[in-house]
Amino acid sequence: MECQLSSGAADPPREGYLAPPDLHAANYILPAAALTYVASSLFSLVNMRRWIQLVRY
Repeated sequence: MECQLSSGAADPPREGYLAPPDLHAANYILPAAALTYVASSLFSLVNMRRWIQLVRY
């Protein structure tokens, strides 16, 4: 298995998977979906901090 570490290797090839009209919509939806994972992670950290404070006292 070959591994490329260039910045272009992180982007999956989008040609041929979606029709051109759908590609424009996917460019908005995919980052929004990724932000839900970021928001969930931040919420988990805040929740963990709250539990740690609760257990300490």
